[in-house]
Amino acid sequence: MDFPKIDESISHPIEIFSQWFNYAKENLSLLEPTAATLATVDSDGQPSCRVILIKEFSPEGFVFYTNYDSPKAQDIQNNKNIALLFYYDLGRQIRIQGTAKKVSDTISDKYFHSRPRASQIASSASLQSQPLNAYEDFSKRVSELESKYPDKIPRPENWGGYIIEPSRFEFWVRGEHRIHDRVVYQKKGDNWSKTRLYP
Repeated sequence: MDFPKIDESISHPIEIFSQWFNYAKENLSLLEPTAATLATVDSDGQPSCRVILIKEFSPEGFVFYTNYDSPKAQDIQNNKNIALLFYYDLGRQIRIQGTAKKVSDTISDKYFHSRPRASQIASSASLQSQPLNAYEDFSKRVSELESKYPDKIPRPENWGGYIIEPSRFEFWVRGEHRIHDRVVYQKKGDNWSKTRLYP
């Protein structure tokens, strides 16, 4: 089975994304097939990027979870415009632009409590991206929360999800001698327009 090509007969780009994602998940030896690079911009105009895990996707957008006090969340609060990048071996790249907003508390609660207990504890204990004097300090916070919550762990108010609502997709296929294939889907109201680009 070959990696899917760009099927321009498809009207909604999420269908192409789904084809590529499912192929990569089923046929490539990827440790984290949901991994993507998220780019944000801070209040000084400084861009930052980091790898995140996309937990679900649909025509409405791409959902990920984080600490709302983290730098990425602070960037989004300042500027909701983001970029997302998926790259798969065999020469497939998907560039996505859009805006990010928080999901509902109900959705965040549901996902938080679907995670392993140890992951819930770690998310609750972490002061994400804040200075840590010694690793033992973090371990102590973990132990304290394990004792405090022997049963259900409440989702921290500063932890939850975002949905990235896409407005632009670019599908890129590597070709020999730099003869690449590139197709852009741009959202126009409720529809998507398609444009082929020079490589």
